[in-house]
Amino acid sequence: MPSRAVRMAIDYNRGLAWPVRAGHVIVAGLMDWIGPLWTWAVAPVRRRWTIPLLLALPVFWLVHPFDALIDQAARSLAARSFFRGDIVREWSAWQQFGAAGSLLFTAAAVWLADRARARRLLDLLAASLVGLAAFSALKLGIGRPRPKFGDAETILWPWGAYPLGPGRGVKHAWESGAGAELWSMPSSHTVFAVILAWFLARMYPRLAPLCIAAAAIVGLGRIVFSAHWASDVAVGALVGVAVARATIDGWWGVRGLDWLWRRVVNRQAEPAYPMLAARFCERAIGRHPIPSSSDGLANVPSEAAATGGADRSIPPGKTSDRGVDLRP
Repeated sequence: MPSRAVRMAIDYNRGLAWPVRAGHVIVAGLMDWIGPLWTWAVAPVRRRWTIPLLLALPVFWLVHPFDALIDQAARSLAARSFFRGDIVREWSAWQQFGAAGSLLFTAAAVWLADRARARRLLDLLAASLVGLAAFSALKLGIGRPRPKFGDAETILWPWGAYPLGPGRGVKHAWESGAGAELWSMPSSHTVFAVILAWFLARMYPRLAPLCIAAAAIVGLGRIVFSAHWASDVAVGALVGVAVARATIDGWWGVRGLDWLWRRVVNRQAEPAYPMLAARFCERAIGRHPIPSSSDGLANVPSEAAATGGADRSIPPGKTSDRGVDLRP
């Protein structure tokens, strides 16, 4: 049965030409499907990660037509005489920002230098695991050949196969033996670089410009070294933002350990999330309401509430502005 909106479109101004009325009906029918999905996506509890994902498709459409041209420019740059020696080695080394070694180094540095906030490393771990699952599924499902094949237009999807050269045959992206040649979309290095940059910027806001620069160096390097198309990097950056905003801003690691600890070890234990959120003034209490006990976490008051609305770990004269170091 047609919806109310479709019936109104059918009855609307019958004097209009039939193509116009048909267009109204089609738009009304589409809105019946798109409207609830849009409402779900932009709800305050999830829009911090759904909006970056929704942007990924139009960004891909905008950048994709220029992939071949950008790759040609990158190869021309790489062929220049000055692009040699230490420049290449340094830029190549920076491609590992966000990779396993840099994650371990970051964890060790935070643990040694900022023990009070070291529990937030659980959020970095959660973000890394979710990012790994997200880009792995996308790489296998999209199946895009690397720039080495010079084929910017081909996207295989799960059902498509691609010739990999003599002796290797024709493979699907998910098939054993395909290797990484068909895993161009999205750039996993960019995903992890954005996740690490987001974590460091959240932990130490004054480092945000350096973190953005580091992630940009990784993304540009993937293009210059012909490891990815430009649209792969753009989509990878948005996937990284979506994962980071969901897991790091959502305190998934800290809250997950709280939930697990109360379920497995001690049901009466006080969760760490409310105290940490109040103490480190990341505005998480306002943006992410404290889960109720029905969610597996105790609904206990924050440290700020327990002290009459003020966090006593904040020295006098300080504010909760994100740019101020409020460490106890």
